[in-house]
Amino acid sequence: MKKCILHLSLILCLATPVLPASASQVAKEATSQASLQVPLTTFGNTAFQATLPERFQVLIWNVYKGGNEDLLADFSALSRHAHISLFQEAIDQKSWAGRLATENQTYQWSLARAFKTNGYHTGVATGSSVLPLQKVGYRTEAGEPITNTPKTMLMTDHSMIKGETLRILNVHGINFVPNFIYYAQVDQMIEILKNHKGPLIVAGDFNTWNPGRLDYLKKSLASLKLKQVDFGEGAPWLDHVFFRGLVVVRKNVFKEINSSDHKPLSVEFQSLN
Repeated sequence: MKKCILHLSLILCLATPVLPASASQVAKEATSQASLQVPLTTFGNTAFQATLPERFQVLIWNVYKGGNEDLLADFSALSRHAHISLFQEAIDQKSWAGRLATENQTYQWSLARAFKTNGYHTGVATGSSVLPLQKVGYRTEAGEPITNTPKTMLMTDHSMIKGETLRILNVHGINFVPNFIYYAQVDQMIEILKNHKGPLIVAGDFNTWNPGRLDYLKKSLASLKLKQVDFGEGAPWLDHVFFRGLVVVRKNVFKEINSSDHKPLSVEFQSLN
């Protein structure tokens, strides 16, 4: 799959000119965020905590539609100390969602619906042991080629123990499209985040398979003073974590986990104040 992505990225980079940010800016202004909101599927248990502790852990993982039998057992172990989990390519299939809820009974899950196939929805899903103050799902304006299916993002706000509100954006980047369409999704992220004054986490599978995508993503998020978590040697090239107003205590890429085509990431954060 990675070879296919590399080949496609070369084709798109050569065949499609990289348009300036103003092209996606026009698209952003023409479409209100409200029109891009999507329904949520909620499942799992009641979130038991009202606020995040001073130190908290976030798990980030593209779970490949839950296709591997070992994935849920891996999740059970990985999420043991995680207060929040951010999934991409999650599904709300009844049996799978039920087993997911069983593996971590402190979580309530919300899935932002991207599209429906075989009777269930696929999209990004956020599980949390801390009750969200609000949660809003968004889709990209554009769809991917052939299937014309969008990607989704899920925003959740959480109370922190020292009175601040943490905003988290769980992201799956649109794939197999020219750069200027990808830039429009990044601009959409900025619109969702720009009025929030407190701490931020933006994380997920960004599909940054060419330098133009990654550069535009990093520069755009830097305009809101977000920094990228540095996972060091062997860092994933599609999956990233950005943050603001927090301190990174520790981070990890679980390279030994093979139950998805992406490696799970974990970051422990601490409040600045």
